[in-house]
Amino acid sequence: MNQPDPKCAKCGGSMVEGYSIDKGHANTALASRWVEGPFETTMWGNADTKGRDCRSITLWRCVKCGFLEAYAIEPAETPGFFTP
Repeated sequence: MNQPDPKCAKCGGSMVEGYSIDKGHANTALASRWVEGPFETTMWGNADTKGRDCRSITLWRCVKCGFLEAYAIEPAETPGFFTP
């Protein structure tokens, strides 16, 4: 998400773009994703994401107060058993 000079909604400080890391299969590092709907699991205990809208999460952090602001705009591949 491109913002020319984002300012913090809490204190007016400068914001820097970043992301959150999740662990996938075999402890691989993955960028976090937003998945539509309530959290449900499959019979194997994995997150049930089949057929749901999935978006990449972009985080902005205020360098002054640490406030985080998250956006989920860009479509992403829905994670599944074989897709981290």
